[in-house]
Amino acid sequence: MRLLPSGIDRSSPVPIHFQVRKLLEHQIETGQWHQGVSLPSEFELGEYFGVSRATIRQALHSIEQQGLITKRKGRGSFVAETVSGSWLLQSVGGLFDDELSRRGLTIESEVLRAVVEPLPAWAALLLQLNEGAAGVTIERLRRVDGKQALYVVNHLPPEYAGVLPAIKGDLKASLYRTLRDHCGVEPAGNSRVIEAVAAGRVLAGHLDLPLRYPLVFIQSVVWDSSSKPMDCYRAWLRTDRLRIAMIAQD
Repeated sequence: MRLLPSGIDRSSPVPIHFQVRKLLEHQIETGQWHQGVSLPSEFELGEYFGVSRATIRQALHSIEQQGLITKRKGRGSFVAETVSGSWLLQSVGGLFDDELSRRGLTIESEVLRAVVEPLPAWAALLLQLNEGAAGVTIERLRRVDGKQALYVVNHLPPEYAGVLPAIKGDLKASLYRTLRDHCGVEPAGNSRVIEAVAAGRVLAGHLDLPLRYPLVFIQSVVWDSSSKPMDCYRAWLRTDRLRIAMIAQD
């Protein structure tokens, strides 16, 4: 197997093991290393990147946790036969579509509701609007490669109602790309709360799950470059079909 140029930047504050991980991850996800293929040994990878075996081991452990490789005792590491996607929550707006499309996965939406209506109190508060104010509500089921993975409800200020026709009319429409193209606004920052919840009757029905099935609940507010809230959402995620990737760095 031919390794591409290493791309390690030793002057960067980004940890070396994380740089190795991202380079390996990119090569796998872009098909440069095909599914089922054996990776070079830890020693060979260490020689190539000019790092210790401990660093290589740390990077391989991370991409194994993502489902990109599997380790076989006595045989080494292999590219997983089915590469699973992750939703990288470090992305400024969530950018579900961009993250997963980059991995070669097909993202589609079933729009359950897309209307202008009075906002729930929690959404009005996050969007810095008066209680009872009207705004945009978009309720969707998101599918990854045809399988239900996410139920999400977005709320936006009323000035963004122009996105509704595009969101309703395109199964593959990205909310943030649509906001950029139609309203000239892009996400610049966010705040999120994440917790584990059990599926009630409505969520179980939407996500094709048994009652009480464990889900990840995410609540977020997203603001633009002027620090004005542009979107808030609540999402419920099936982690058996879509993993969350989170990166912490000093």
